[in-house]
Amino acid sequence: MLAAGPNIVVQRNDAWKMIIDNAQLYLNYFFPGEVGRSRPLFTGKGFEAVSAAIAKDDYEAALTESLRMINDPKKEIAAKALYNCAVLFERKNQPEEALNYAKQSVDVYDLREARLLWNDLAQ
Repeated sequence: MLAAGPNIVVQRNDAWKMIIDNAQLYLNYFFPGEVGRSRPLFTGKGFEAVSAAIAKDDYEAALTESLRMINDPKKEIAAKALYNCAVLFERKNQPEEALNYAKQSVDVYDLREARLLWNDLAQ
């Protein structure tokens, strides 16, 4: 904190957040803890139904819409749909299903988001 300089008083809210985050990371080395993550969903062109379901907080409908598109002839769209399924299964606390869909997504088309998700779940 001394390295932060005299502006630390003005930025005290940011400083407290950093202190709490660092303390949580330190404790996670020794005790079980939680890690907060946010993952994007594909909701753009071709995924309007997923976007509409998410806007209503209806994640089951978003999953259903994504499942409908996993066999799309365009590999990129199929991979995005598989990735969406993986994210939604992870949200439902079904890591085995999420890992399965993430792996399928990576196999169909190399999406950066799917690789990151697969790496997180495979550990």
